[in-house]
Amino acid sequence: MGWMFLAPTTALLSQGFVNIAPEQNMVYTNPFGQWGSGLSLADWNQDGWPDVTACRENGPTIVYTQSEGQFLQSELAPVCAGEGKSIQWVDIDDDGDLDLFITQEAAPLILLEQTDEGLWTDRSSESNLPLFMPLASCASWSDYDRDGDLDVYLGAYHVDELNELGLPEDSTLWDVWNTGTSEEWPAVTNKMFRNEGGFLFTDVTDETGLDNGIQLTLATLFHDIDLDGWPDLLVANDKWNPNAYYHNDGNGSFEDLSVASGFDLVLDAMTLTEGDINQDGWRDFLITNTPQGSDVLLTYNPESAQFENITNTHFGSLLAESWTWGARFMDYDNDTDLDAFVAEHFPAQPYQLNHFFENGGTDNGFAFFIPSTDIFPEDFTNAHTVASADWNRDGRIDFAVHNLGNHKIRMWENVTVNSNHWVEIELQGIVSNSQAIGSWVAVYCDHPASPFRTYTALGEDYLSQSESALHFGLAEVTAIDSVVVTWPTGSSETWNGLDVDQLHTLTEGEAAALNPCPNLGGSCQGCTYSEACNFEPEALIDDGTCFFDCFVNSASCGPGTVWDSMAQVCVELDDCPTDINSDGITNIPDLLWFLADF
Repeated sequence: MGWMFLAPTTALLSQGFVNIAPEQNMVYTNPFGQWGSGLSLADWNQDGWPDVTACRENGPTIVYTQSEGQFLQSELAPVCAGEGKSIQWVDIDDDGDLDLFITQEAAPLILLEQTDEGLWTDRSSESNLPLFMPLASCASWSDYDRDGDLDVYLGAYHVDELNELGLPEDSTLWDVWNTGTSEEWPAVTNKMFRNEGGFLFTDVTDETGLDNGIQLTLATLFHDIDLDGWPDLLVANDKWNPNAYYHNDGNGSFEDLSVASGFDLVLDAMTLTEGDINQDGWRDFLITNTPQGSDVLLTYNPESAQFENITNTHFGSLLAESWTWGARFMDYDNDTDLDAFVAEHFPAQPYQLNHFFENGGTDNGFAFFIPSTDIFPEDFTNAHTVASADWNRDGRIDFAVHNLGNHKIRMWENVTVNSNHWVEIELQGIVSNSQAIGSWVAVYCDHPASPFRTYTALGEDYLSQSESALHFGLAEVTAIDSVVVTWPTGSSETWNGLDVDQLHTLTEGEAAALNPCPNLGGSCQGCTYSEACNFEPEALIDDGTCFFDCFVNSASCGPGTVWDSMAQVCVELDDCPTDINSDGITNIPDLLWFLADF
């Protein structure tokens, strides 16, 4: 499957991003929400074009279904009686199509099975998931036990002691941040549920050790932190609750390494946004914060098993005094390094400036800076959630921002013009879960930062779902050496010779059929002579590179052959008449024998 580059119109050549929501008649708002609502750019009907799904408080689930650049609004049956938080398209039953999962504040969870395109069956009540998790905030999916289907971790926003906030009992926040004594609003811990198949889940919170106590959880992320092939869990907690890192031991349980790894920072943590922003091969994690501190950028050092603070090196004071929420790393100009968008909403002083940062790259130590307004215009909104997708399939990453209040959704289409190349990779699991969540993808090419690696996650950032296709900027690279996929099962496959400037769908188990000579870069050329020192059994075409230096006598040649020192090759016995003395070698003694008989 390939998607070719679409040229921009000349009217947009001088700009970086343009908000296309008005021209698409996308007037969606979330006027009465609190702390933001969920946003998804998943391709729900799997026609190759990313769509937009959102849910406001006390309103219908809105879907803008896209086809070739045109978004058409429709409504799904479930009404978000509360405020829709995580809105996610997940293949829960692993049948190949995407089901809809929504967590809500002050309303039941929603789980709809897609039985056919646009046809739904409500599986909420039979799923064994908590129908009413009063302050369900976020959800993250992963095959934590590597059994082939996706399990889910639910974050809850609760405090254990309300008086820690210093609020009177008649405060409007009493029913939101509660002590757990209220029957209507019982405080609960975060929950881990194992997928048993057939839309049935089992609560495995205790056996996995992932309850995290009663905390103010706003973001969670499954990621293979230590590169051992098992998805670990990061938890971002608000207020005085430390953040948490749980290491997957591979036996069904997790070990709390929060303190040992240095991840137990106390912040007003909002998001967990991941990427390798300085191209050193280590994974970096942005945690947004309030003005009481500052946003924190951590990198995981696999050598010391520690999270290290690299905020000042890359952000400096750019995010000081900010009240930030969702964020997204993305390579908007395809120059290989990751740029960033960070959403801003200061409740005490609304309509703040959102932040778009360009990565300065190797010449500037990968320090972020604010580009000109020609690249990204000033935009003052109450922004919370951000998700990215190349929705018009032109090879340039776009992104959407979901706002609070009377601000309409923003659809920032990327119209940047340069000569940089790119590649996009979509994964299709067969033995693994169908969305291949929990895979590593590495792109190898002729670039100093190669390989470019990323990890597939579902339920990252803050209440958002970006499209599943992975975007890699390649700068001036015109040829890809190989793409290596390590699937959630732990097996790896290599694709060779993929074209740049296209989207490629890679299906688990198909690499061998597409690459009969994986060790030869897919060319199938090499030494085909079986008696040569460098015989290549995979080679189908002889390229003239055979050599025989390893052979010094007949014992080194194969059965039924002898060494011809003049031709420097092993030959059949009948093909070596010059071996007059029958010692297995044609050399000076044979010449002397020949002259003696002459």
